[in-house]
This record gives sequence, C-alpha cells and structure tokens, in this order.
Amino acid sequence: SFFRFSKCLHCAVCFALLSWWSRTPASTSFPPLQLSGLSCFLELQLASPNRTFCSWEERRQRANIKEGKDRKSRAMRRSLLRLTRRTPLRLSCLSVPQRGQLSNGATVLALPDDSQTCAMGVFSPAGSRFETPQKWQGVSWLLQRLNLKSNAKYSRKEIAQAVYDMSGIFLVKTEFREVVYHTAQCMKEHFATCADFLTAGLLHAKFVPEEFDKAKDQAIKDIEDTAKDPSKVLFEHVHRAAYAGLTVGQPNWPTPEVIDQLTKEDVEAYIRYFWQPDRLAIVVTGAGLQEAVPVLEEIFSKAPQWEKVPVPPAPKAKYVGGCAMLFNTEPPPTGEERFQDKNNTHIGIIFQGLPESDPDFFALAVLQVLLGGGTAFSQGGPGKGMYTKLFRNVVNVYGNWLWGIEAVMSAFSDTGLFGLYSQAPHQHVENQLRVTLYQMATIVQGINEDMLQMAKNQYLSLIFMSCEERLILVEGVGKSWALYNKVWSPDEILERVQRLTVADLTRVGLRLFHSEPTYVVYGNTHAALPYDQVQAMFREIGRQARLFGRVEVPSTMGVVGRGR
Repeated sequence: SFFRFSKCLHCAVCFALLSWWSRTPASTSFPPLQLSGLSCFLELQLASPNRTFCSWEERRQRANIKEGKDRKSRAMRRSLLRLTRRTPLRLSCLSVPQRGQLSNGATVLALPDDSQTCAMGVFSPAGSRFETPQKWQGVSWLLQRLNLKSNAKYSRKEIAQAVYDMSGIFLVKTEFREVVYHTAQCMKEHFATCADFLTAGLLHAKFVPEEFDKAKDQAIKDIEDTAKDPSKVLFEHVHRAAYAGLTVGQPNWPTPEVIDQLTKEDVEAYIRYFWQPDRLAIVVTGAGLQEAVPVLEEIFSKAPQWEKVPVPPAPKAKYVGGCAMLFNTEPPPTGEERFQDKNNTHIGIIFQGLPESDPDFFALAVLQVLLGGGTAFSQGGPGKGMYTKLFRNVVNVYGNWLWGIEAVMSAFSDTGLFGLYSQAPHQHVENQLRVTLYQMATIVQGINEDMLQMAKNQYLSLIFMSCEERLILVEGVGKSWALYNKVWSPDEILERVQRLTVADLTRVGLRLFHSEPTYVVYGNTHAALPYDQVQAMFREIGRQARLFGRVEVPSTMGVVGRGR
C-alpha cells in the first residue's frame, strides 16, 4: 500500500507540473527541468530490485527526440520518460570537477552549475592524527571554536556584518581525524567577498586575547558535554583501543587541562605549519575555474609569505584490536534530559575495515547499508531502515528489550573500521551481548539478490541526494582530494556499485575476521564476557572462513533468547 501511495503521489505531482507547463505561453523561456532530492530518492527507492541504471545516452536514444521540436515538447517528453523508466536523474552537481592550480601550488577544484548559490571550502591534511601529547594536542579541537574571530585583516564586528550582508553560512569542522576544513555558502554574487572572509582567518591568523580565552572556555564546555554522550564516548574508546592510542586512535577531543594550556601562539603556529599553500585543496561549487582562479590568486597574493617547512607524512596506522570496559550506570544529571534515551549499556564489536582507496571499499559500504539497523524508536516517525537485515532480524524480534543495533563504518587514508553497535537497558546486557556477537558472526549469511539490489539502490540514492546539498558536496570532494588526490566520478561510482555480487559481499565480509576484534562496553560491564573469550570465538570464525569459506557460530555463545 505504501508503495502504491508513493507511486501515485509522485505521478500526481509531476503531472501537475507538466499541466502547468502546457498552459504557459510558448514564448516563455524555461530553465531545464530537474527533479528535487526527494523525487530523486523516490526514483531510486521505488525502482524494482531487478531494474538497473542506464546512462544518459541510452535514455536519449530511447526517447528518440527529433531535432526541430521546441524546448517545451522535449522537456515534457524527457519528464514522462523519466517517470516511466524509473531511473535516477543526472544532476548537474554530480560532474567531474574541473581541476586547476594557483601560482603558489594550491589545488583548485571547481564544479560549476546553474544554481544561484555557491559554496567553497579550504581543506588541509591535519587533525588529531597529526597531534601528539608533546606537540599541538587539542589545537584542532580548539580551532573549531575560533571560527569567525578577529584576525589581522578584519575585526570580529566587520566579519559579523559581512556574514549578515551575504546571508552566508561559515563552518569549521575538525571531527574528521585526518582533515581540517573551513567551508562557507552564500549567494553567487558574493563569491569574491565570501572567499576573502573565509581565507582571512587562515592567511591572516592573529587572535585577540579576549576572544581566544572565550573560545577556550567554549571548547572546555563542549568537552564536558561530549563526555555525557555515551555513544560518542564509546566510539572514542573504540578508536583508542583499535589503534593502541596512536595515529587515528589518538584522542579526538582532549581533556580540559590540555585545552587550558594552549596559547594563541600555538594555534597560529599550527595554522602556518599545516596550511601551507601547496598542501591546500580549495573546492568551489557554483563557479568555474575562470571565475574562481582570478579571485583566489588575488587573495593569496595579498597574504603574508610564510616560511616553507616540509611537513612529514603521518605515521602509518597499525590496527591491533583491543578492549575497553567503562562502567557507568548512573542516570543523566538533572537538566540533561537529552541523554535520557541513551541511559543504556552500549556495546561495540568492531573489526579492521578498509580505506576508500581499497578496491573492495564499495562492497563494504554496500554491506553496511544492507545490514542497516536502527532503533526501536525513531525520531520523526518510524520507517527508516525497516527492511534492512538487522532491523528485520533483530529489532523486530527483540524490540521489547533491545533499544537498537546498527552497522557502523569509518574509513581513513590507510585503514578503516567496521562492526556492529548496540544498546539496551542495563539489566539486559547479557542477552544484548549474545545478540550482537551472533549478528556480527553471521553478517554474510542470508544475503540474496533482492537484498543486494535494494542496498545498491539505497546507497546510490544517499550519495546522489547528499550531493544536492552544496556544503556536503564540497566536503566530499575536498576530503577525497586531501586524502587520496582523487575524486570519484558519478560514472565510476555507478559502475563499481552495480557490478557487485553476493559473492563479493560475502568475500569482503569474511575478510573482516582476519583481524582481531575491538570490544568496547560502556555501561553495565559486570555481565559482559571477557575479551579473551570474545577473541577466541572470532579467531575460530576467522579460521573457518579461511578453510571453508563459511561461518558457524561457536557453541560458546549459547542460545539467544528474547530477554528476561
């Protein structure tokens, strides 16, 4: 019923648009017709599992549009064709970026389009992976709170007035452990002004003591708030245990004592060291190279010349696996009700994943979407992920006591993580652990072609929908170039995802068990199994996978029940 209702609603909306179009005078000039992100999402989700994507050239051949037809007729026929074929649209933002280089060595990636807004970002390989307790630890965390502060070129009042006049959005993000980036979005006519103010905080960094002290206070407050979120605490300790506290396992958010010891000279030196022009990637949407390069050349020509210091590459990450037990069953304090729904025991069973440069990366990403999962209660209404493997096999079965379970994944330049994360009330931790271990051990069992095709469609729809948001598109392109010096084109993503088979997902899933598990429990740790028992169990799974290509759950797990 939901499928038919969505289909009828989609057709009704498009029919209304075409009807309005037909009543408009023929002399009117029309922009190209493009469906929104929601329509693109419906095109992918409502497609038959057996239906595959076709190229734009194939769609044009099927349409057989003859030359000489007016624009109105061609647009109507294309729209009707898209409805009947149920294939995703070719969005203008999903193109291969134009690549150029400034005279100082900075790389410029431009994605021009017909939108009235533009977005840009400045990316540099930096972050907690490059920080050590001896030098610069916590600077990237503090830098995020120093956005839009006074510098040597503009005062804070001038910056605030300019942002107000441009109606712009300025963000600094350091949550990614290997890349720090500054992004902004504004109307296209303000592109030059936006680029000037965005880069001024980096090229002319000079902080005012009063503003710097306020930023430190805010950073310490954010650390205290983050420490109250059990899920964030769990994943922070997952990274530390998996990599023995080194490289990508170094603390992503430091202690308040570390922040309190930082000086503005430390942050300014950090910027001069990691933001050298030849390390920068500048991504622009809404403008081409012909527009962006002259503006950026003028901005950098007026910037002070820094002493060029070679930056050594980050040490190679070495996954080791490990265990962390964090006992905490206290309810959240008064006034922190937003954490009340997380007053559970949280368990993470994680293995070594893959970097984005690995040939099997897309197979692992599709496997994560196929496993999916979710929580028994979903904000905004139920329905998200209900047909994924974990939701059907776990949440629907044990939802009376299991709060939620989902597949999690993270990818870095030379390593990655993949596993399951679950949460349940403290009194059910024993059964929660059994269910989580069983599902992790059997992630590749029960996968069929229909599940695979649905996961492919959902994965591609998530990518295409997110690319319609300019800032997300800038972030994706900038991270890829900063880490890999490569940006995946839409055709490459489609080709790699569509050729995946059930055998590929099975092979990649079994490949995970060749590493030692990372086992982290936050909450009631008294009822949790010891690490050596979990380690022995998955070592047996890895042996079976190598010898027989299949997994049998060891009998030490016992019988999985529905809870007490």
